[in-house]
Amino acid sequence: FSREDLLRMPYSALEVPDESGQTDTTILMDASSSGHFVHEMGFRTASGDMVPGEVSSRLLVYDGRRTLLNFVRDVTRRYEVEQAEREQRRLAEALRDTAAAINSTLKLDEVVDRVLVNVTRIIPAEAANLMLIEGNVANVFGHRGYEAINISPGWLGRAWLIEDYPNINWVFTNRRPSVIHDTQEAHLWRQTEGADWLRSAITAPIIVDDTVIGLLNVDHRLPGQFTRTHGEHLLAFANQASIAIQNARLHEAVQRHVDELEARVSLRTAELSQANETLREQIEERQHAEKEEAPRPPRHPHVLSLTFPGVRCARAADDGRIRRRSCRSGRRHRGE
Repeated sequence: FSREDLLRMPYSALEVPDESGQTDTTILMDASSSGHFVHEMGFRTASGDMVPGEVSSRLLVYDGRRTLLNFVRDVTRRYEVEQAEREQRRLAEALRDTAAAINSTLKLDEVVDRVLVNVTRIIPAEAANLMLIEGNVANVFGHRGYEAINISPGWLGRAWLIEDYPNINWVFTNRRPSVIHDTQEAHLWRQTEGADWLRSAITAPIIVDDTVIGLLNVDHRLPGQFTRTHGEHLLAFANQASIAIQNARLHEAVQRHVDELEARVSLRTAELSQANETLREQIEERQHAEKEEAPRPPRHPHVLSLTFPGVRCARAADDGRIRRRSCRSGRRHRGE
């Protein structure tokens, strides 16, 4: 405003009461009790914008009238610094929370869900999704927020051919975040069926071993919702997602190797069990065959004729016992 405009305007036309409801009346009461009062409030500009100001109010008597003297200092820069500090603090807390999720589980879907939750906490996005790239095609692995704004996530289920979408192709090639302020004006944006509602978007690359293996995206129905700073914040989450994806894939590879080893051990154990069973059967068959081929003991005693001087006798073998008889007298000899 010009000086002439200000002199013609009431003070109330400039002030924007803060959340505490500070007005001229409350300021006057506070200044009356202490003589001096410092507070902050917003002031309207000629363009309609709001400028934060620090007001130092002092109550005095001027020309016989009680007068409130205000000194206003523009504190926009201080507000910007404080806001940046708050955002950095919130970003650090969200990144720590995501890091804790990465350290607590190797399940990729759980980590991706935590990443998307924290992304929408820090960046003013209505929805977010994470894509994984296979060859030259990007597929949505996880998403959040689309149902809450009555947007069906079905359109996300398509296969996104990288070369067909200039925005995705640019991020894939340059490995930097892309911030689209208005999809209806951006030359990198290709309008797709089912995405007419989308007006603001950011896409950040997920890089593992110097290769873009995925994309982290945030969306909004209104234009001009995202800044370059939001793009840098999204890239920080994308970097965390890359660690989670790499850990999950390594875990899957190790688990797959363990499963293969267990399968081999089970197969080898089964083969050994079968071989042992076959060997046992062969041994039993051999023992049975040897038993059948062994000579059987005689069923009747063999009688041998022995000739002694003056005695004709017989010797009978029966169960290992030997008997001698006299063939002439039929008497047993002593000592038989």
